[in-house]
Amino acid sequence: GDPLKLLEIFEEFKNILIFDAVSDDHKPVGTLISLDLLTEAPASERTASTHTLGLTQTLELAKSMKKIPKILKFIGLVGQNFSMGASMSFELSQNIPEALEEAKKCMNTR
Repeated sequence: GDPLKLLEIFEEFKNILIFDAVSDDHKPVGTLISLDLLTEAPASERTASTHTLGLTQTLELAKSMKKIPKILKFIGLVGQNFSMGASMSFELSQNIPEALEEAKKCMNTR
């Protein structure tokens, strides 16, 4: 997605949950990653991202602009193949229910 759009969303909403697939060479495919982005920094991002700015840089920009929401959570599942048109891996798809349960927990914290 567009990081500038994310900044607009930060300004409009007070409670935000970001849900995405992530690349992590140190964790098995399908691993659930859950972070409170107000207190935990995301792992360093690869420079060869498909996004113009990574999440870390977008968060830093939002903080400098004082556009950080009250609640900002991230849920990610480690993916395997991020090539255009690639199918979702079996391991990742098996952990979607767990990720949705985690999302429900995040939405119930205020």
